[in-house]
Amino acid sequence: VGACSASTSEISPKLIAAADIIAADDPESSLVSGDFAAPLANKLISRKEILAIERLLSRRPGVSAPQIGIYKSVGRAFQDLLLLRYLLSVNLLNVFEE
Repeated sequence: VGACSASTSEISPKLIAAADIIAADDPESSLVSGDFAAPLANKLISRKEILAIERLLSRRPGVSAPQIGIYKSVGRAFQDLLLLRYLLSVNLLNVFEE
């Protein structure tokens, strides 16, 4: 989920650059997060790669392992928990597949 200020980061820029899917509950607000600001400034990712979580969920792409997905929340913890519960309920995270 990550950091909330431009000067902090909880996720390695290399991990973000390696992600197959990058989503955020508010892509515009997530740009000021240190988690995305550094990779964007260093051109490891582009703004176009950060999808709104609604867009991702509505498409429900076929996901096959291995895959790295990054979700940046600028909301509240209950939103993160509800999203996780939904993703697990539709097995979008592939946590039960080998």
